[in-house]
Amino acid sequence: MSLDEFLAWSADRPRRYELIGGEMHAKFPQRARHARTRFRVQIALSDALSALGLPRRRLSLDVPRSRLDPCLHGCDSAPTLPDRLRRMPA
Repeated sequence: MSLDEFLAWSADRPRRYELIGGEMHAKFPQRARHARTRFRVQIALSDALSALGLPRRRLSLDVPRSRLDPCLHGCDSAPTLPDRLRRMPA
């Protein structure tokens, strides 16, 4: 299935899906803990960008990357190896 076919198919579906290697896969609803963590990360990034005087635009909904404004930069949940980790205050 192509990306355009998938986007048309998934537009009005009540569940979330992702396209991996041309195949559709249902996504599980996010848990409350994940939503809270995600929110804290968004706030921390927004505050950091603001402190640097950089423009910021926060998207809290799941938006397919292909539908994002091309001038927006985002991050994904791919594994990374940071130089150091900093724990967020609870």
